[in-house]
Amino acid sequence: MNNKERFIEFWIAVFVKIIRTFTSVKVLGLIFFTYLTTWLLLNKYIDDNSWTIAVTTVVTVIYGVREVYKLENIKSILYSKILKDNNGENNEIPNNTEESEISK
Repeated sequence: MNNKERFIEFWIAVFVKIIRTFTSVKVLGLIFFTYLTTWLLLNKYIDDNSWTIAVTTVVTVIYGVREVYKLENIKSILYSKILKDNNGENNEIPNNTEESEISK
C-alpha cells in the first residue's frame, strides 16, 4: 500500500468517525435540546437564567453518565485481568471489608 492509498484511507476513517459521532444519541439529544431551549428563549417563553441552567444541567448529566459508564467499563476490564492473573485459583472478585460491612 503506497502513501496515497494510506492518506485516502486515513481521511475516510476520519469521515466515518465524525459521522458516527454526530449520529450518536447523546449528540443528537444535545443538539435537539439546545435547539429547543434556544427557540424557547428567543420567543420569550423562558428567560436567560432558565436557559443557562437547563443547558448546563443537561450537558453535565449526559457527560457525567458517560464518564460513569467509562469508569465501570474500566473496572470490569481490570477485574477480568485480575481473574486471569489468578489462573483460576480464586474465581471471586475480592471485596473490600469496609464496603461489605457498609452494604449490610
